[in-house]
Amino acid sequence: MRRFYTTLLYLALPLVLLRLLWRSLKAPDYRGRWKERFGLISRV
Repeated sequence: MRRFYTTLLYLALPLVLLRLLWRSLKAPDYRGRWKERFGLISRV
């Protein structure tokens, strides 16, 4: 079952990236927080 969800995630990722790109074109401030959407945060 895990393999199914992993495959589904990899297939959906390009669509998610396209949506993020489209939204960031409409609202440029949205682009600055992409890392947070993928769980990549910097430690302060």
